[in-house]
Amino acid sequence: MSAKPQKHKLRVLSDQQINDALKFQNDHSSWSFYSERELLETVISQRINFVITVFALFITAAATVRTDYHLRIVLCLGATLVFLLLLSIYRVHIRLDIVQKILYKAKEDHVFPLVQKEIIALGWRAMGKATTLLHLWIPLICILIMLFGIVASFNKWISVG
Repeated sequence: MSAKPQKHKLRVLSDQQINDALKFQNDHSSWSFYSERELLETVISQRINFVITVFALFITAAATVRTDYHLRIVLCLGATLVFLLLLSIYRVHIRLDIVQKILYKAKEDHVFPLVQKEIIALGWRAMGKATTLLHLWIPLICILIMLFGIVASFNKWISVG
């Protein structure tokens, strides 16, 4: 088995335990780490779409209010709701990250290690985790935009009516 990059290191599970679990799943179960990854990616995508929808709803509401006070309330409620959604996204993101690490540590004949070998052979360098960018930064940017709107309202950089 080739040396795995350090970023795929798990704290508790050994390579043998992972391979035993994969063998058990193949022999005795219809649910696998691949099924879990697919489910988690679907859930996280739905939650990201919901964050974008909620953000758009609150920005639209902020654009239609008639007083600075109501603008601050709408943006504060929006930022709070998106923050709570970010917490639920973060929890799923952690689970997905662990499942992906398990799949990267799988035997060399599984999909993830084979694809990783080809990526390394092409000489590509990771520019950061795309899942972290999508899953965590997009909701965080939405929150920051709404917080900036609140600060801008207090400082009279923007005003309603």
